[in-house]
Amino acid sequence: MVINALANDTNPFPDSPLKLISVNTETGLGSASAQGDSVAVTPAEDFVGTMVVQYRIGDRTNDPEREVDGRIRLTVKGAPDAPSTPAVGEVSSETVVLSWDPPADNGSRITGYRVSGTGGVSQECPATTCSITGLTNNTEYTFTVVAVNDVGESPASGASAPARPDEKPSTPSAPRLVFGDSSLTVNWDVPPTEGSPVESYDLEISPAPPTGEFSKSGISGTSTEWTGLENGVPYKVRVRAFNKAPDPSDWSAYSAAEIPAGVPAAPAAPTAQVSSQGGSENSVLSVSWAQPSTAEKNGAEIESYTLTTHQDGKALRSMELSGSVFNTTVTLPNSQSPYTFTLTSTNKAGTSAASAPSEPRQAVGAPGAVPNVQAVPGDRRLTVTHGQAPGNGATAAQTRYEYQLNGGGFSPLPADGVIGGLNNGTTYRVGVRAVNTANGASLAGEPTQSNEVVPFGRPNTPSISSSPSGEQVVFNIGQTPANGRPVTSVKWEAAAAGGDVGAGGGQVTSGKAGYERDVTITVTVTDSEGQQSTATATGRTGPWPTKYATVNDTDATGTCEYPASANDKPANRANCSDAGGTWRVVGYRFQIECMRPNGGVYPIYEMPSPGRFTQTGSSSEWVKAMNGGWYKEVAVAAEPGARTCS
Repeated sequence: MVINALANDTNPFPDSPLKLISVNTETGLGSASAQGDSVAVTPAEDFVGTMVVQYRIGDRTNDPEREVDGRIRLTVKGAPDAPSTPAVGEVSSETVVLSWDPPADNGSRITGYRVSGTGGVSQECPATTCSITGLTNNTEYTFTVVAVNDVGESPASGASAPARPDEKPSTPSAPRLVFGDSSLTVNWDVPPTEGSPVESYDLEISPAPPTGEFSKSGISGTSTEWTGLENGVPYKVRVRAFNKAPDPSDWSAYSAAEIPAGVPAAPAAPTAQVSSQGGSENSVLSVSWAQPSTAEKNGAEIESYTLTTHQDGKALRSMELSGSVFNTTVTLPNSQSPYTFTLTSTNKAGTSAASAPSEPRQAVGAPGAVPNVQAVPGDRRLTVTHGQAPGNGATAAQTRYEYQLNGGGFSPLPADGVIGGLNNGTTYRVGVRAVNTANGASLAGEPTQSNEVVPFGRPNTPSISSSPSGEQVVFNIGQTPANGRPVTSVKWEAAAAGGDVGAGGGQVTSGKAGYERDVTITVTVTDSEGQQSTATATGRTGPWPTKYATVNDTDATGTCEYPASANDKPANRANCSDAGGTWRVVGYRFQIECMRPNGGVYPIYEMPSPGRFTQTGSSSEWVKAMNGGWYKEVAVAAEPGARTCS
């Protein structure tokens, strides 16, 4: 910078100019010198701040006492220094609060800051404390900051400590309770969260159990058993969830109340009396029993009683009665063998042990319940097995078995137990009953229901179509309908590629197999039973791409297109004519049919002077023109990627 130092000074001798006597740098870094009436000031390259240059002027008297000093003050500005490493403050949902110390502004006021974070985060900040928003919860970030003034940007600060935005889980829904004997099984759902995944739960129960422990902490799953409870007392439970956020969720609402209970005590032996004689074929027996005490109920009301008839030490049949009923009548076939009765009581927790048997009594009746009814699924059929029902006086020849499906009408049960003509994927429960036929009348027993079964067959296979895609084949795999069992995987393999599209199917691409190649895809369908079915299909890759070559022999005006890929003479017009070829001039362009790396060997010549050839090597590589002859590879420029001759 050059400053006219004398422009603002008064000269008492207008006819004789003032003059600069000396110039020196008083403060700051740089150089200063006199240039006529002016002072040239050059700050050091890396200097910022205030620079003061002193100069002395005199007049024509050359009297030192008349000399005076002047000063030039310059402010040299620069970009700010780097801010301090940002400190992480409050961390909340999608937000991190940062703070840092302001750096030296180097002569120009800092106008703002820019914070940068991992993952491309960038935010302008007006001050040294700033909330960085719009972050992704449960993602770790580090941040740097630069300061900005009118000169430019500072270097970046050091990286902050890692920070992870998070949000506490939403309030869980109320738990669901399942009673047990002096216990409850507590189940709940994972609540939604916009932050990190839920890691654990706290539970509280009301009222407090006899042990006084009314809470559980740090439960990792979504189910737990609460033991040590009192049967017959209604309890309710609430839950809250924890993730990596500082605070847990709010407490859920309390569950619906549930009452722990155990199976009832065994009833006292029932009393049996003959109520009315049923004639020559049957009799009616009256059976009664005592009402249970509160202690015998064991926490829950009796829902039902099961009265079982016995003969010759074997159970003949059972009948279920309401828990509010304490007597019933039983019609049984006349028999010389006496009958006894046992009773079980059932509450919501289960069924008691059987009572002691009643005093023996004789009776006659319909066949008993069919025991051990089991159904095994097959392909559009099921096979039923069962035990022999108590005959209650009837012979085996007089007893037949019938079945019903899902509570419908009864039909004769085939001897082999196979029921066909069913639908795969449909749930069936088979009821089997025994029917006694005697003296022209049929007496049917109560049906016993089997386990639920779903018939199934081997898994279906999807449709497969294909289309070429360069060196690959694109296969479209259709949906795979279930055949009674869920499809667990639909895996495919094609040209070293593979994957699993699932039952919904999809579009897949084989590995690279080259051009004009057949590619076979194998699709294997697996269902939940582990059964597998396989389908295959074959597609074809696309045609070879079109490639071109251009004659570019630099030692001749052209080259020869030979009728065969074998010629060891120089490629001049005379030799070309002798070989029956066609002369092609430099620049001639043709479509490539294929490349032959192992054709006839030919020498490679150079022409150091007109008309004289010198051999410099040899080659066996040839290029075939589409529907034409052969070119020596050294005489043409061929586009890469052409097919190889077979």
